[in-house]
Amino acid sequence: YSPPRVALHAEKMGLPPGWSLDLTVADGQGRPWDFSLPECRQRARSLIRRTKPMVRVGSPMCTMFSALQGLSQSKVPPEEFKKRWDKAVAHLEFAFELYEMQVKEGRYWSVNV
Repeated sequence: YSPPRVALHAEKMGLPPGWSLDLTVADGQGRPWDFSLPECRQRARSLIRRTKPMVRVGSPMCTMFSALQGLSQSKVPPEEFKKRWDKAVAHLEFAFELYEMQVKEGRYWSVNV
């Protein structure tokens, strides 16, 4: 995920800071940006269409894509592991959807961390 640290660094460099859509950041209604919720995904799409950011920094859910998952997978019930995995994959698919939307609009500077 991407708390506002990149936006703060951009601002220090004299660049427009933009915003962060992260579970640790509240949206306009005081709720976290939880992309497992359809309404959060729709608000993110609308925000990107409206503000047309030039650069996007994407951070996948490291918990499920970490090499350390192999060490703890056997400690989690299979149905719980699958639930977590499916949520992480859905999050990544949504991130790619946003990248594709941005590229189709001619703004294709993206950074993955």
